[in-house]
Parts: sequence; C-alpha cells; structure tokens
Amino acid sequence: MTFVQSSTGVTVNCVHPGVASTELGRHTGLHQSPFSTTVLSPFFSLLVKGPALGAQPSVYLSVAPELEAVTGRYYDVLTETEPAPQALDPDAARRLWDASSSLLGLEAGPPGQTAPGPAPGPTETGGAGVVVD
Repeated sequence: MTFVQSSTGVTVNCVHPGVASTELGRHTGLHQSPFSTTVLSPFFSLLVKGPALGAQPSVYLSVAPELEAVTGRYYDVLTETEPAPQALDPDAARRLWDASSSLLGLEAGPPGQTAPGPAPGPTETGGAGVVVD
C-alpha cells in the first residue's frame, strides 16, 4: 500500500531488516521462562545479527542514491520482494490510515485521497497508488 504525494518529493518504502539481537525482544514475553533464558538464548545469540548489521538495511534504503526516486516498495533485508497479501488490502490500508490519523488528531486521509492503492510489485511499473496534488 502506498500513498504518494507528488509535490513533496518524499519517498516511502518498507523494510524488514531481519532478526537482530536488540533489546526489543524483552517486550515479547518469549524470554521469560527458564528454558528460554538458559537453553535458547545462547543459540539465538549465535544465529542473529548484531544491532549494527540489523540497522544496515534501514540505513542503506534511506541514503542509497540509486533508490532516491523509488517509493512504495517492500524490502526483506536488501531484496525487493512482494509483501504479505494483507499489506496489499486497500480496505485494511484505509482502516489503518483512518485509525492512525484519528490517534494523531489529523484528518481522516490525505487531501484529495479517495482510496489507497497497493504498492506495485517488483515487476510492475506505475499505476499503483494514488497521487495527491
């Protein structure tokens, strides 16, 4: 799903950076059992990236000159790929947009926006998404 504002020059892409060893896991409840902390944690730390490598995809996609005009795409680490079907559902996109706007005290949608469109897939060109003037 992508919303494009042609007059801003802003590009928006999504990235799953991969699994990294950060403190985010402490909020999931997965590491609260004795089995998890004594048996699984040592293996987990051997199999995942450190925080610096985990940040690399986000930083690269933010500053790479060759991606300056690329927008509305999804990347799994550094590979452009098709997102999950739920991410392409325009009704779900509208509900998320409206809920987010409401929580932030903003308008229900961008000016002139009638409905969000799905992001183009890796082999599609143009025509997906909605241009807002």
